[in-house]
Amino acid sequence: MNAITIKPTIRKFAIEFDNGGGITLETRAYATSFDGFRSVETQAEAAAECVKSILAGGNPAKDGWDGNEIEGGVRCDHSQSSTTYSLSELIEVLNSGALPESRGAAEAEFWKALGLTESQE
Repeated sequence: MNAITIKPTIRKFAIEFDNGGGITLETRAYATSFDGFRSVETQAEAAAECVKSILAGGNPAKDGWDGNEIEGGVRCDHSQSSTTYSLSELIEVLNSGALPESRGAAEAEFWKALGLTESQE
């Protein structure tokens, strides 16, 4: 896998996986929650597609993505009952080529949608 570098269009980024199977994506001016999908797999795939776009230089707020819930109070809560990754942490995991240690179903499906299938030793 080629090393991934941070694109300059996004400086603040977090993706959070809560214990209830929810996924929240947050940047400085954009936030959305991936819920209401038919399955965890579909939800995780949608979140992964958004992350792929951000990694390719997309900017949800500037590009006018649908689903911005920042005014509605959607934010990552960074609590101990969830797992949150900054952009640099996400890139570190992707560059390692291995899944993080045991996580919930939504997070496992998210990493799978990004092409990671082997656990870290």
